Amino acid sequence: MRGLLLIQMVVAFALLFISGVSMFTTLASSDRSYSVAIQTRVALRLCSETLESVRAGTLKATIGTQTFASLSQTEGRSAVSYTPRLVVSSSGNMLLVRSQVSWVEGQRNHLVELKTFVAP
Repeated sequence: MRGLLLIQMVVAFALLFISGVSMFTTLASSDRSYSVAIQTRVALRLCSETLESVRAGTLKATIGTQTFASLSQTEGRSAVSYTPRLVVSSSGNMLLVRSQVSWVEGQRNHLVELKTFVAP
């Protein structure tokens, strides 16, 4: 009878250890996902501000690529540098305007892009 209780205790501690490791793995993954969500939200805001500048007329939609000054922002424990870009190409009698923002997080490259058509 005593041997059975010892086996039950070993199995219970093993299950407790596995559930603890799973919980901390999930916590780390959710923390990383939250950081990427914040970075993506900032990039989308920069993209929409660039398109709004084109709409307002403060930026000219000329064919080609215009790269703007990088913007650095600290999120959590790391500083992220965003690079906004405006890419304009001809599509028939309209201009295809793409507002892009790229950034690097660790070893990963990210890119957010918003597109619209503009009459020349």
